[in-house]
Amino acid sequence: MKRVTDEVRKQIRRDREQEGMTLYQLVDKYGRSKSTIAGIIKGCDTSNVKRAAPGRKVVSATEPMERPNLSKVDLGEAARQMICARLMFAGVKVFMPMTEDTPIDLLVLKGDGFLAKVQCKYIYPTQNGSHRMQLCSSRSNGSGAQRHSYTKEEVDFFVGYCQDNDSVYVIPFDAVSSRIEVSLWILRKRAGNNGAVGIDEFEWRNRFDLLV
Repeated sequence: MKRVTDEVRKQIRRDREQEGMTLYQLVDKYGRSKSTIAGIIKGCDTSNVKRAAPGRKVVSATEPMERPNLSKVDLGEAARQMICARLMFAGVKVFMPMTEDTPIDLLVLKGDGFLAKVQCKYIYPTQNGSHRMQLCSSRSNGSGAQRHSYTKEEVDFFVGYCQDNDSVYVIPFDAVSSRIEVSLWILRKRAGNNGAVGIDEFEWRNRFDLLV
């Protein structure tokens, strides 16, 4: 992951002190880990940060399905196959690459002749009741695993499959370009200002029209 520049550090601290943004809001906005953001905002004035009311009602989450007993590779491939089938049923022309270790999981031929590069993801439930979709990958080399953030040249759409509501989410790269992951509140509404900040899941659910 790229180093956080001094200018971005200043922006993060300004958002914390002047806008009163929470840790999770900053994580969502800048696409950095909690530990990284926490280190940057350490010592900031928190008088403008809105805290959750002590007596607020917490919305219980619906029990998600158990994660399939599959390896990470098999789970990713299962998600890709589910996505591929849904796209085909929606009339989308789909092509699969012959090589591995590529940011392209599917190629989609749109009606205007444009080939869209698609990265497929499995959307998994988290302990706070949200679902999470990773927008980066881990690649192994001689020095160990390295996290790779996709670029606009590599990916046109992130497409995720969620088993809990049997839905496909079609998200343009530009909608999440600064993030390494996004949260979707699928089984319940988000309560208060705590917890991961996500995107509107209704906006992207089964949006096959974006790929036709």
